Amino acid sequence: MNPERERPAASGALPLVVANGLSKTFQTRRGGPVRAVRDVSFTLSQGESLGIFGESGSGKSTVSRLVLGLQRPDTGSVTFRGADISQLSGVQMRDLRRYFGAVFQEPFESLDSLWSVRRLVGESLTIHEPHLDREARETRIVASLRLAGLDETVLDRLPRQLSGGQQQRVGIARAIVLRPPLLVLDEPTSSLDVSVRYQILATLARLRRDEGLTYLLISHDLPTIRSVCNRVAVLHKGSIVEEGATSAVLDDPQHEYTQKLVRAQVLLPDSASRVPRP
Repeated sequence: MNPERERPAASGALPLVVANGLSKTFQTRRGGPVRAVRDVSFTLSQGESLGIFGESGSGKSTVSRLVLGLQRPDTGSVTFRGADISQLSGVQMRDLRRYFGAVFQEPFESLDSLWSVRRLVGESLTIHEPHLDREARETRIVASLRLAGLDETVLDRLPRQLSGGQQQRVGIARAIVLRPPLLVLDEPTSSLDVSVRYQILATLARLRRDEGLTYLLISHDLPTIRSVCNRVAVLHKGSIVEEGATSAVLDDPQHEYTQKLVRAQVLLPDSASRVPRP
């Protein structure tokens, strides 16, 4: 199915993403099967920001990979604008990926160390919009860098010539260069120091507000979830145990596991909790 044909004509149409009964088990050499995700369901509408919140090992990153189509669920489905991506062929999935952007936890590891910033950000344009001439392509690359808080002075630099915050901004620019409706953010600030984390969170909040982006944010960090997400789903041992508006869930948690997480959180300095809300 072509996701463009499934584009909602009005805000009351189908959600952008529907995860229905997702389960995924991995086989380990020594420990036997590990069930990473258990019957996970959620919806994500255009313009929303949903946080998947939980401890390390709770299954958060597996959920993100299932949504991105990087792994297939054992049971359940993920639909994007009505298209069941778990049933698409490799070629169909490659074409669909122009509608997804992804930003990962370790910016340096997610960037090819031998590629310039120009090539890193422009790669998706080469694959999905090969008709663009050199000038139009350069214009799109620079525009994306500026949206992410950088400028053309970094175009010819390699990742190792950038700071950690700059590397993550390149990752954001690369993720948005095709103007995808959905960004999957997998722990996008956890490897950064506090001041840089604040700047990246502010950039993400601004992009969502100004560009109308939709976020699926994976995080174990309470201030990050509060700063970026209007809804949150709490994941425990692969299952969602509580879901709702971020302020309602985190200010008055009902499930004992959510209560435990909120009590255990070591909050960032006050400046980090004042990231602009989208």
